[in-house]
Amino acid sequence: MGVWTNSNVATMEGCLHAQLVAAGLIPDSARVHVERGSQTYGRGWKLVIIPDASGAHHRAPGLDTYLGWTGAEAQRSCRFILQTLQAVRGVREQDTWTLRQVEDLRTVEGEAASVANTDANATGKATA
Repeated sequence: MGVWTNSNVATMEGCLHAQLVAAGLIPDSARVHVERGSQTYGRGWKLVIIPDASGAHHRAPGLDTYLGWTGAEAQRSCRFILQTLQAVRGVREQDTWTLRQVEDLRTVEGEAASVANTDANATGKATA
């Protein structure tokens, strides 16, 4: 994985922000921040959400703030979070597509039944 540079961390924050917003877990105005840890000073890497200009740090809804003890662990944790959010989003999109297909079928079936009833009423013959 290599060294996690400031540029890499900023890119990861942007990716996490986009996925968390798309999942509806945070507002677009919130900032996602990866706090760097320090083994020397006994601090782990953390993922925090800064919802407004106050600068207060909050937990991301449904996620643990702790990412790992080292930069490599934090990077793996962030990638796992991204992959999970993307997978959930994919399932939601598939479910939405499936529901639309079912609704389209029900509409077609309903229109066919309506036409059959109209024909039966016009001819005076009942349909099954």
